[in-house]
Amino acid sequence: MGGIFIMMKPESKTVKFTDELKLFGNAKVLAVSGLLAAASLVLAFLAKSIFGTGPLRLTFENLPVFLAGFIFGPTVGAATALCADLVSCIITGMPPLPLVTLGAAAVGAVGGTVFRYILPGADIRISVPAAVLSGHIVGSMIIKSIGLYAWFGNAVYLRIPVYIGIAAAESVLLVLLLRNRTFMAQVGKVVKRK
Repeated sequence: MGGIFIMMKPESKTVKFTDELKLFGNAKVLAVSGLLAAASLVLAFLAKSIFGTGPLRLTFENLPVFLAGFIFGPTVGAATALCADLVSCIITGMPPLPLVTLGAAAVGAVGGTVFRYILPGADIRISVPAAVLSGHIVGSMIIKSIGLYAWFGNAVYLRIPVYIGIAAAESVLLVLLLRNRTFMAQVGKVVKRK
């Protein structure tokens, strides 16, 4: 279990932005990150159809974004979120809200950075919740809430306890997924570390 997971981690704690940019040229990474963006869209539309479009909704749309950030790094995690948010705007006909889109990208970037570069090699029962909570605090609770304040007023403050609960549930699901040998073997086919 640990050996498969370690393969995803870089050897040094230094962020190598150029190495992450090389992933954009990899067809497998592009395909998987596209699938993760599509999964994020589906989860968001399910939440919107069940809970509506107000400031409070239970959604796991960030789960695939965190997964992209954990597996491929913060750059691809941010790009996956950005793609999912912009495609959602195209499909729904809504104009993109810059702060909401930035918040979505921050979820993937912050989560991926904490997981891969701030807590590399840490037990995933620690690194995953820390990365998910950090991503939600910066992206969902701060940046997106500021962007949504103009539309929903003070109701955005209720997003904080909702996203703490969502972060806890996403953390459990991600830990279970990252501990799954079959899943990680498939990830190993896409991401080959030296």
